[in-house]
Amino acid sequence: DMEGYNWIRMVVTKANGSNVSLNLDIHDISSGFADSWIFFGDSITAGGMVNAYGTSFANFVNQIDSRFFPAQENGGIGGTTSRDGKENIDKWLSTCPATYVSIAYGTNDCWGNPNNTQSYYENTKYMIDAVLKAGKIPVLPKIPFSTNKDVGSNTGYYNAMIDKLYDEYGDKLVHGPDFDAFFRENTWGLSNDGVHPNSEGYEAMRKFWAETMYETVYKNLPSSPDIPHSDTVKGDVNSDGLFNIADIVTAQQFLLGNGSLPCWQAGDLCEDDHFDAFDLALMRSLFIENELS
Repeated sequence: DMEGYNWIRMVVTKANGSNVSLNLDIHDISSGFADSWIFFGDSITAGGMVNAYGTSFANFVNQIDSRFFPAQENGGIGGTTSRDGKENIDKWLSTCPATYVSIAYGTNDCWGNPNNTQSYYENTKYMIDAVLKAGKIPVLPKIPFSTNKDVGSNTGYYNAMIDKLYDEYGDKLVHGPDFDAFFRENTWGLSNDGVHPNSEGYEAMRKFWAETMYETVYKNLPSSPDIPHSDTVKGDVNSDGLFNIADIVTAQQFLLGNGSLPCWQAGDLCEDDHFDAFDLALMRSLFIENELS
């Protein structure tokens, strides 16, 4: 008896005769899609944030807490720098449904170049602002340590720029994993070139991503986006008696430092007595849920 079940059908239109293995993640977005991630970055991201069967970021998050199984997308492109990210981030975000956006450039910026830190800082700052402007939550990990001296001798200068950005943005910017400290302590996870992780290192990266984001993000989320009923309309941060797209825009502008929130309490969906990007993500999810209902 399959009554009440949902069906997903996949049709293969062409094959060359070789063996093919296909893995699908199935996600219930009936209550919104706030738990969705994209990981932008270079070849280290491209190799590490694959949807590896059984050892993906989503799998590791789910192993920590079975309530969560995030949707994830790998946006890593080999050979790219922060300049490439800056030049393309607006285009990428225009078609990106993810709520959490990781910005993981820097290895190629600092490879043999200790004097490019200001450009890296400015490019990364631009990307963070673009993510916030799009109503999403930026995540910034540390640049991985490398035993290749052309990289490893320079990462400290660039990671100092990340610390500077952490200080500037405060709660608006999620601190990603500290891959500098991680690979200094776990050099076994690096391949022969001393820059890219080996297969075990990539798996360890995904697990470290999940552990760090669980402590930083998931533990701070309410058990559900619903909050107790009150006289205030949920999400009505502009205090006009309604919750609509105008509230989303007002909240986004506030987080960018423009204007104020007449009723920030209505947007405090995390119920932690302040309004930040996590509340905005839940507001967006609630708005979409209301539109679909």
